[in-house]
Amino acid sequence: MLKTENRHTIGGMYHITNRGLARRFVFETGEDGGRFLELLGKRCSPESLVLHAYCLMPTHFHLLVQTMDGNLAKDMQWVQSIYVRWFNERRKRDGPLFKGRYRAKPIEGAQYLGRVVQYIEQNPVKAGLVEKVEAYELSSARHYRSGVGPTWLCKTLLLDDLGKYWEQEDDCDSPEILPSREDEGAWATACRLLADGPDFDQKGQAREDLLRSVSQGFGDLRDRGGGLKEKMLTVALLKECFNESFSSIGNQLGVHKTTAFRYFMAHGDKLERCQEYREEYLARSQSLQNATI
Repeated sequence: MLKTENRHTIGGMYHITNRGLARRFVFETGEDGGRFLELLGKRCSPESLVLHAYCLMPTHFHLLVQTMDGNLAKDMQWVQSIYVRWFNERRKRDGPLFKGRYRAKPIEGAQYLGRVVQYIEQNPVKAGLVEKVEAYELSSARHYRSGVGPTWLCKTLLLDDLGKYWEQEDDCDSPEILPSREDEGAWATACRLLADGPDFDQKGQAREDLLRSVSQGFGDLRDRGGGLKEKMLTVALLKECFNESFSSIGNQLGVHKTTAFRYFMAHGDKLERCQEYREEYLARSQSLQNATI
């Protein structure tokens, strides 16, 4: 089969995944998810991009797509770049939102396709967000169960060929699909923080007090002798918990915004590689949220 310069097979089907940088939330509200799907729908057509299934989780997303013209990279770049711009403008933030471009795993064989579809649908159930797949609003599962849905969702292929897979209760975890079983517990906890956490922008004086306690309690970033871990945690907590811009973080901590950004990037890398660091970050993040309740 023909491939484009980005090595996507024309007519090929792919499981697309992407997650937030440093495991941050990329869909904080239902409106966020709706906007992402609206943009995705604008790229869908029988001649270009065909969407067969999707699930938007707080920290990442899954798409099952077929690229009819091989321009998958352009389609995903358009959707993600416009969404990030919209997301940032509404929150007065800057900087990247997603960890990277995206991951695209080719779908080979009906059996594997069935397992991918089941895995995509089961994400919110395994995270403890809902009890049944059709109860999750930001998933194509509810459209397949109800028989209705948006025009840009193509249900024909899966309804015709894969109905039997929805009747199976097999464990469809995959070591090649994020999140891994290793960090499933911490990831599920982070998902729940989205639903339970307070709105820091509406906490007034409490928010300002916590900003000061964070910036003073985890080390002075101007002290070159300070620990790298404390510096990474400080920037990450200010960024993720208080939605501060890198310019604002730099001003508060006495460093340039690019320095703050470098600490944030280092934090994301450490979060991926070190479970102990990840657990400490989630614990501190949750304690900050609990302090405002």
